[in-house]
Amino acid sequence: MRITISAVCLLVALLTTVHGEEDQQPANLRDWYVKNYDFFSIKDTVFTFETEFVMPEGYQRPDSADLTPFQNWVSHLPLWHRWKPVGIWKGGKAFEADQVSRAVHLPWKGRNFKDCAIPLRILAEFLRYKHREFDFQVIPVLGDTLRYGDWLKGKPTYGGRGEVFFRPSEPREHDPYECFRFLDLCMKNTTYGSLAENCDSIRDSEVAPGDLFITCDEKGRTGAVYVVLNMVVNDTGHRLYVVATGCSDACDFHIPLFNHDRNYPWITLERIKKLGSDMTRSGFFRFKVK
Repeated sequence: MRITISAVCLLVALLTTVHGEEDQQPANLRDWYVKNYDFFSIKDTVFTFETEFVMPEGYQRPDSADLTPFQNWVSHLPLWHRWKPVGIWKGGKAFEADQVSRAVHLPWKGRNFKDCAIPLRILAEFLRYKHREFDFQVIPVLGDTLRYGDWLKGKPTYGGRGEVFFRPSEPREHDPYECFRFLDLCMKNTTYGSLAENCDSIRDSEVAPGDLFITCDEKGRTGAVYVVLNMVVNDTGHRLYVVATGCSDACDFHIPLFNHDRNYPWITLERIKKLGSDMTRSGFFRFKVK
């Protein structure tokens, strides 16, 4: 796919509104993505909301000053090109490319990359980017809160009810390998219900990039999770959103096909809420992170 000069100029202009460390813009757009998303691995082209999607007429991204660093970071997550199908961990495809809007460029492997666990991966990547790995802690489905510092000093063990905890062991040094091993443990011990326990419930009017729409049964073990990836607003304050999800079995993080148009994934809040109409519990949630 060719990226037009106007699209790139628009994207660069939008990126310069991201505050904090992100204000320091490299000359090359790909360098900016490698700096801010070190998992970015596409060698030549950068695929983004501005290059891949039709923007709603009269709408624009919100002022970055109105978003937290986490919300800004999520709203600029890179995408895959339009020909990328949704792969599944067992091999093969969960969806053909034309059955979804786009796959999100978030490389992964293993059976734990399920829809209820993907938000933890996103949070962990942001905290790694900010050098705040020791802030990463997760309430599992059974057991006490899992903390990265405790992981480095202990060995994960399971009790008789399946609760996870750490037994003291030889301390290990903090490094990316240990971070991802700990993340994998947290993802393995996450359900839809426990994911919500790691968040604050928020009102509809507060929904922003990085927030979650969680829908599940009473036990919290069956359901779906949608991550709000991006948001645009018009002059009257009306908002439209893009959401992404995974599968109940590990697969690529992807934006579902809405509006019968792969290039127009924008939907209303009411449309998002209908995604959970077949479950007994649903709502919007926000990680306790800035």
